[in-house]
Amino acid sequence: MSEPVLGRRRGSRAVGVASQLLNAATNAATAYVAALLLGPADFGPFAIAFACVTILGATARGLVGSTVLTYLPTAGDDERDLVRSVAGVALTAGLVAAALLGLGAAWDTTLGVFAVWMVPAVLHDTGRHVAFARQQQPVALAMDVVWAVVQGLVLAVCALTDQVSTTTVVAAWGLGSLVGLVPFLLRDRVTPSSPRAWISRTRSTIAWYTGSAALGQIEVYAVILVVGWALTTTEAGGVRAAQLIAAQPMIALLGAMMTQAIPRSAAVLDRPRPGAVRAVVTENAVLVAPVVAVLVGVVLARGPLMDLLLPEFTAFTSLVVPTAAATLAIALSVPAIAVIRGLRLARLEFGVQLGRVVVMLVALPLVLTHGSLEAGLWAAAGAQALGTAALVAAVVRARRSAGPRDG
Repeated sequence: MSEPVLGRRRGSRAVGVASQLLNAATNAATAYVAALLLGPADFGPFAIAFACVTILGATARGLVGSTVLTYLPTAGDDERDLVRSVAGVALTAGLVAAALLGLGAAWDTTLGVFAVWMVPAVLHDTGRHVAFARQQQPVALAMDVVWAVVQGLVLAVCALTDQVSTTTVVAAWGLGSLVGLVPFLLRDRVTPSSPRAWISRTRSTIAWYTGSAALGQIEVYAVILVVGWALTTTEAGGVRAAQLIAAQPMIALLGAMMTQAIPRSAAVLDRPRPGAVRAVVTENAVLVAPVVAVLVGVVLARGPLMDLLLPEFTAFTSLVVPTAAATLAIALSVPAIAVIRGLRLARLEFGVQLGRVVVMLVALPLVLTHGSLEAGLWAAAGAQALGTAALVAAVVRARRSAGPRDG
């Protein structure tokens, strides 16, 4: 995800990273608390439904959020009208997502529970990105703090009154997003207008941003959906439990790092000098090195970690290793992605992501039906590794195309 260079006022990078981490942590905590409170039997359907919600939310983020960061800072006098159009796009995307989840409720009633809250969730995420584009990181952080506090309070009340269920856990998530909109609405008093103006302004890039954002989440959550389809919802919940130990925290951290890495990479590669590509790769390799170290530690301590954090899912402890391997492949791709996005090769990145997802969606069901759950996760990790190799190969080609002096 890129970060705006221009804006009404310069905000703190640290505040922006804190906002990103808190937002990711809130969603991770939703799944973690649900796993603790609902138990394996009820958590499986919740995990599958939340995976669908996350993929739809990521698609809406690509449709609105990523393009907001690119176009809004240079909107000039049209900014206010464009923000109203952005809100119109977000409202439409939220309604479409809610309708799709409502249709899915015939298959899984949990999807219908999430459908009620999709509009405020999408609007909340859009408001955060508008704040980032305007260099108003404290506004984005305030929105995330309000969401986290409200969600935590509602869950605490439900736990104290013995009213914990899938419906109340989802309601806590949805109420957090709804109340979290207040800082944005109070500041800007945005009234949604026709989406046409925003779509017209961003038509050259909006499809690639949307596709890449959706595929990025599909890579993580399609594993849960396929396991739930091929095996059982309980095993899908076990996969999600392993992700909460070995994937979700690291992916959240990598996402926050990327908000700082991409703008710098774009600046360095905008007018490439000798060694520019190598400098970007080296800088980002150093950035992700601690994540790699933590992943090794998680694998070594997987038994005690599962016993401590998710004791009801200890039967799935073996899944932590292939899950960590897939996360490692994602972490190792960060330096390559920094170069590709710095060079604005959006179509190339989308193509590699699409190939990686296709390989995974073909290999995973085959292995699950003819092998074991753990073998299936190793197949998914292999698909991630192939994608990382393809990205690295693309960077090597990009380095060569920069000429013999680049190095």
